Order: sequence, then structure tokens, then C-alpha cells
Amino acid sequence: MAVFIFALSLLFAPLGAQNEQKYEMSDGSCFSIHYIDVGQADSALIICKGEAMLIDGGNVADSQILKDYLKKLGIKNLKYVIASHAHEDHVGGLSGALEQAKTSVAFSPVNTFNSRAFRNFVKNLQAQGVNITIPQGETKLILGMSEVALFAPTKKYKNTNDTSIIVKVIHQDNSFLFTGDIEAEAERNFVEKGYNLKADVLKVSHHGSATSSSNLFLDSVNPRYAVISVGKNNSYRHPSARVITRLDSRKTKIYRTDQQGTIIIKSDGKNVITD
Repeated sequence: MAVFIFALSLLFAPLGAQNEQKYEMSDGSCFSIHYIDVGQADSALIICKGEAMLIDGGNVADSQILKDYLKKLGIKNLKYVIASHAHEDHVGGLSGALEQAKTSVAFSPVNTFNSRAFRNFVKNLQAQGVNITIPQGETKLILGMSEVALFAPTKKYKNTNDTSIIVKVIHQDNSFLFTGDIEAEAERNFVEKGYNLKADVLKVSHHGSATSSSNLFLDSVNPRYAVISVGKNNSYRHPSARVITRLDSRKTKIYRTDQQGTIIIKSDGKNVITD
């Protein structure tokens, strides 16, 4: 059974002292996920064997955080950029990331949305000659030595949160699930679709909102660990006590960006290792 140890970082200055610039870790692992602390928003950077992928980028105000984070890691190219859905707290800071790094493939459930944040995201992509790809069904990708599966929304939704793309990353024996802001209806639809949602680590949907993380969905994922991207003392009172109870009842170990800051997970394919 794989052993998981999490490196929790409040500052990203120490990262520069590691060998992340070469996308390799001195401890022998070649895979890392950085759940970047962007407050009441969402952003995750996945690095595997010389390649990097960014899922979401926080709010517009987080653009410099994303730009600086990538710069400190020496990342100038993102193989894939994924906007899970069009809300600003997921797409806003991607413009900053694209000022630091180039990409050739960008995914989003839509290619237009009535917000300045989304239009700026599209504008920055177009400046690099990239158009948004809207995935259909299941899309399989390769990132370094890892497999990536994108699960597109199963139907049209009025609720933008439910249009979120689910991303599953498999690195040998370890698996990681990213859920955007899907709520109970979309969760049920994904389960009914029959996708393999089981994962060792779950990025909890919608910042731990009570409208997400239904028992049905959590039973399908069955995570050993959960990461909640959430802002300190946020006005939404996220994460919900009900969601925490659901996770606790499954003995799921919980990590939160409002408590630990940026959360870094590393894997050598069998174990997740800390420095």
C-alpha cells in the first residue's frame, strides 16, 4: 500500500532551493502537485518528469502570485492549461501564469463567457496562438510519466459550477482527482456516467461548500486524503461543517490552504515523499 506524506509550505521561497527548476526532486521523486494558496479561489500546478500542467489560476488579483510561483520554479512552458470552469476565482489569475509561461493546449468547458476575467484569459491565449479546446466525454493526455483524464460535463447545466471539467491524474500507483466547483447534481451525473473516480487524494469541490461533496460522490472517490482550497475567515463560511463531517466519517485526512498555506504533494509512483 502506498504511503503518503505531505509537505506543507507557507512560503514558496524554500522551493527555489530545491531542484524544481529541473522538474526533478533530490529525493528521487519525479512528480509533484502544488495546491497553491490563492485564498478563496483555486489553483493547482502538476509537475511530472520535465512537464508541467496548470489547473485553474485563482482570481484576477492572484495573477502576480501565479506568475511569481512559476518563475520561482523556473517554469517557462505549461504543456496544458485547464480552466475547470469560467468563474473568476478559477480563471482570473491564469492571465498572470500565461505572462510567465507559454502553452500550446488550453482546455475549458466553454470558449466564451461574459466576464472580463475570462475575456482576458482568452486574449492571453490568443497572443500565444492558442485557441480553447472544449473537451467531450473522456479525453486522455500524457504528462511526463503520468496519465491524465479529463471528464467533460455530462450535460448542459444552468449552474456554471456544474459545468466544471473533472481532472484525474494517475502517477503509477497514485491517483489524484480535481473537481472544480461541481455540486451535487453534476457529482451524481459523473457517478452515473460510470467514470472511474476513485482517487487517493481529492481536491474537494467548491472550497468545501455544503452543496458539494455528496455522500454518493465521496463513496465513489473514496479518498484517503482531501485538500480544500479556501480563504481564511471567508464570508461563505467554507468549508462547511457538514463536508468536514462527511470526510471525517470516512477517516479521510484533511489539509486546508487556509490553515497550511500552499500544500505540496510529491510522489515517486509508489510513495508520496516529503523533504
